[in-house]
Amino acid sequence: MSLLSAVRLAVWSIDPDQALSEVRTMDDILDREVEQRRNQASLLGALAALALTLACVGIYGVMAYLVTQQNHEIGIRVALGAHSETSLFSSSDAGQR
Repeated sequence: MSLLSAVRLAVWSIDPDQALSEVRTMDDILDREVEQRRNQASLLGALAALALTLACVGIYGVMAYLVTQQNHEIGIRVALGAHSETSLFSSSDAGQR
């Protein structure tokens, strides 16, 4: 005997003229209620991940552009005896300004 038929028998034993429609479990009712919020939260999370990815790509692009612009200067510094780490830090310092 299924849950639905047991509920119908229990209700009809009390009032045989009582009509039953849309009998659902509480889990089904809660799933329908929170479905829209769950979808909105998933969409918000996906858009946040996309925004983070775009921000990282943008920062990488700006830093790559600055290093490319300073490539000649870095070459001269290394040729004059500066350590490569010093030149790299000067490029990253310029990116933070």
